[in-house]
Amino acid sequence: MKVVKQDEKKVDKKPEQEVVVKKNTWPIDGLPSRGIFYPEGTVLMGRPLKVLEIKMLSSMTEETANYVINDILKRTVTGLPLDQMLVADKLYIVFWLRANTYKDSGYKVGFECSKCHQEAKFAFNLDDLTVKDVADDYNPEKILKLKESKTKLTFTYTTVKDENLVDAFKEKNKSNPMMVIDEDVLSIASMVDTIDGEDVTLKTKYEFVTGITAQEYIQMESYLKETTIGIVPIINVECDVCGGTGPTGISFRADFFIPEYTN
Repeated sequence: MKVVKQDEKKVDKKPEQEVVVKKNTWPIDGLPSRGIFYPEGTVLMGRPLKVLEIKMLSSMTEETANYVINDILKRTVTGLPLDQMLVADKLYIVFWLRANTYKDSGYKVGFECSKCHQEAKFAFNLDDLTVKDVADDYNPEKILKLKESKTKLTFTYTTVKDENLVDAFKEKNKSNPMMVIDEDVLSIASMVDTIDGEDVTLKTKYEFVTGITAQEYIQMESYLKETTIGIVPIINVECDVCGGTGPTGISFRADFFIPEYTN
């Protein structure tokens, strides 16, 4: 697909191949999903973050993170309805937006060096990320047969819509003493697509996962780890104090979105 960087101009191709590209907007590449779960011809486009947007991101909390990130993506990304976006792609795109907002290497983020144990700084680059993308032979119809119950399961990668359903489920049941929600189990339940060929509700999926044996749960968890896509939350960075290179965790801390600038 050919993309032309012009204001409101289109490439001279068939309608399904035409991509309108606005000024200062760029195709988002490197998605963990590689875009294969989206409608054919989908091209996600993004632009650098604006001042109020980086302020919003830098001030978000654990409780507000989903709302803020979704709001930012609605403002900055085009090409696909947000609720259809895979969660793994959503998190990658936040890093893409950050990298394309501060392209100069002078914008640096603080961290504690694992080599010299001093407070140091590094310049974040999108190439620093380790991205696990979808396997070439991924089959969404592949069946996992649990060893004891013989239940047949299929799985899917969660979308923003699924994520919203999970949040609504937690909110609905937070005061229900008969429904104690375990976040990890709920996350796994949300990835279940069908149970013995049937589409079921999130509540049914959660009750199913909490009702299986420990052995079957580990079987399911191990299976899902093999097909996980997304970002590895550790990057190797060079310390500007000792010059050594070591791992550091990446997180949406305030100075990640409002870094310090050094010439």
